[in-house]
Amino acid sequence: MKTLFVPLDGSSMAEQVLPYVRLLAKYLDTKVHLFCVIPDEGSDVLFEPEYVCVTASGNASVDTLTYTPQIKQHSYRHELQEAEQYLIRKARVISTDGVYVDVEVCRGVPSELIVAYAERLPDPLITMATHGYGGFQRWRVGSVADAVIHATMCPVFLVHGVDPLPQTGPALRRILVPLDGSSFARQALPYALELATRARAELMLLHTVEPIVETYGVTYPLTANDAKRHMEEVQKELATLATELSASHIKITPITSLGFVVEDIVNVAAQHTVDLIVMATHGRTGLARWVLGNKSDQVLHATTTPLLLVRPGD
Repeated sequence: MKTLFVPLDGSSMAEQVLPYVRLLAKYLDTKVHLFCVIPDEGSDVLFEPEYVCVTASGNASVDTLTYTPQIKQHSYRHELQEAEQYLIRKARVISTDGVYVDVEVCRGVPSELIVAYAERLPDPLITMATHGYGGFQRWRVGSVADAVIHATMCPVFLVHGVDPLPQTGPALRRILVPLDGSSFARQALPYALELATRARAELMLLHTVEPIVETYGVTYPLTANDAKRHMEEVQKELATLATELSASHIKITPITSLGFVVEDIVNVAAQHTVDLIVMATHGRTGLARWVLGNKSDQVLHATTTPLLLVRPGD
């Protein structure tokens, strides 16, 4: 993760991601790219270079603006200037920590531009709030977040906008990784391990064995013996994994439970005051016989804990 790509829409809700941006930039030693979109009303176009209206590169003190000749309408120019100045103000706050910040404003379809532009950056992590209320951009970053999650191949760090604002700043003390016994689900581990190692955080590995199984489309409850056997298998698997990860010299805590996946993830995160959940956005049926991808969307809407979603490769 070399670039934190941060879409903002001018709303206070969307800005609640900024304390996390400062925290992540500190631990990961990354640059930050603040991004804003002026919606092209009714536009169906995908991102192309000529849709970029304003670019300000460098740190927060940059004062050079470049306007493309395609943009002639006074109203758009006013919005572009307003958006660019807004991003520079936010960049100044972040750059006080010695973080290198770029800002950029584009015109077009917000979700499409976010996905397309993020993928052009080196090793990006899209970092955004899950909802916001109309700022000067006239688009809600939260509704855009859903579209981005389902369209991008980049990892996405999501913060739930809340009202009132938290009284304390964010921290990374405990990171939770839900697993299902599949190699797909384990592809979230490198991200969680990197963050835990840099922040010296506890890494919690959760594997839930559901009390039901599905065979050929038919669902039936596990017998007591089957449940016990599955639990023992999962406990051995997590113990082995914890041993493999012990070289990172951080606290590794394996947790095995019998229950329902989404409830377990949400409850464990709350009970242990977890600061971040890191999970794959899809997986293949493992020992617990559940599909992680279907669960990640439910977790997103059931918890207020920040969530880092990783799209596994093949």
